[in-house]
Amino acid sequence: MSFIRDRIAGKIYTESEFRIFKNAPLPAILTQDVLEAHDADTALPVPLPEFNPVLERADLDGGENINGIWQVKYKVTPLYDTVKEREDAQKQYDENQKIQIRRSVSYGALTQLNVFAEERGYFSIDSLVLYLNSTNVQFKAEAEYGCSQRDAYWERYNEIYAEVDAGTRAEPQNFGDIKGNMPILSWDNLNVI
Repeated sequence: MSFIRDRIAGKIYTESEFRIFKNAPLPAILTQDVLEAHDADTALPVPLPEFNPVLERADLDGGENINGIWQVKYKVTPLYDTVKEREDAQKQYDENQKIQIRRSVSYGALTQLNVFAEERGYFSIDSLVLYLNSTNVQFKAEAEYGCSQRDAYWERYNEIYAEVDAGTRAEPQNFGDIKGNMPILSWDNLNVI
């Protein structure tokens, strides 16, 4: 993003804001000659300061001249006025993050079940279990076996999260954190008459 300092107003603008502020036709590229004609200077961008985006924002706060070169300056502004508001916002954010991580881990488990079903030509674990009432002996046997594998898989998944909720296990951050503790999905024990 380009920044421009208006010398008369003494204010730093983004290039689009500067174009609106000047309310005059300006060329597509603002050369140094164009800026000079409009009493303006280029202001160099700087990295944003560190801030907690849940509780604060970084606002453009003018600029400063360092050795003849204008640079933008930021200030960190709190989003909430009271300690309680900040605590509530952080708590809500943390809860939402936990939910998103659990969804991601759950999706990883579901992906493994879908891959397992695909090994037998089914679209997903859901499509596999649709064959539970099939009149085809092979399809029905595969559906019953798939259901038992699925149920064992989710039972173990729920046991892991019961340990997490009890505080005896760390919260998984991704499916890889629990994959080694999940049952091995295999068709090896499928018996079809």
